[in-house]
Amino acid sequence: MTGWHWTWGYGSALAVYGLSLGLPQWWVLRKRVRRAGLWIPFSVIGWELTGVAWISFGGASGEDSLLYGVVTGLGLVWLVQARRPASGPG
Repeated sequence: MTGWHWTWGYGSALAVYGLSLGLPQWWVLRKRVRRAGLWIPFSVIGWELTGVAWISFGGASGEDSLLYGVVTGLGLVWLVQARRPASGPG
């Protein structure tokens, strides 16, 4: 039962960390990107997968960075392609 509590605690800590980084980034993106709110789940999922890789591959490795980069990088590219329409002429 102890392992179960540790896993949920670790996952929760990563979710809070992902939110603490994703919210300020969303604050900037929301002015330029149509569906900027989706950045928050991309950020949290990226950090959760980083944590899984951290545990699975025994600490800091290229796999954790790769997972974070793939999830957040692809998410950001997808979001930026759906830019906000220009407001007004010019």
